[in-house]
Amino acid sequence: MSRLRSEQDFLDLIARHFPESHPHVILGRGDDCALLRCPAEICLTTDLFLEDRHFRRAYFEPEDIGRKSLAVNVSDILGMGARPLGFSLCLTAPTDIEAEWWERLFAGMGEIAALHGLPLVGGDLSAGDGVGLALTVWGEPWPGGEFK
Repeated sequence: MSRLRSEQDFLDLIARHFPESHPHVILGRGDDCALLRCPAEICLTTDLFLEDRHFRRAYFEPEDIGRKSLAVNVSDILGMGARPLGFSLCLTAPTDIEAEWWERLFAGMGEIAALHGLPLVGGDLSAGDGVGLALTVWGEPWPGGEFK
């Protein structure tokens, strides 16, 4: 059983599940910040998804955790009558979790991202005691949506 040992290990895993290019991304992952091509108006939402508060690894498959963590944010955008355009991810990662678990989490999250055509443009990674995901999704208002 292997573990992800470095930030580069996580970045390599993320690259397998989320494309690096997208029409809205001028400069994406791998730099200090992303440079995005955005519409004149954007809607923005952020949610935390914390182990032992919002989920327990003992009860949920990693794919389900990945799907739900992105889906709740996409739902917020869609619920306001907007179209999601992309997202960022801040991740707290305990060092004792196997690489396969992370692979499965990103596979589930990648399913939702692919379904909506969302690029993962960046974020942050930190070691911690429990799994924590903070996702920010942005989108553009649709004519006739809640924002108009």
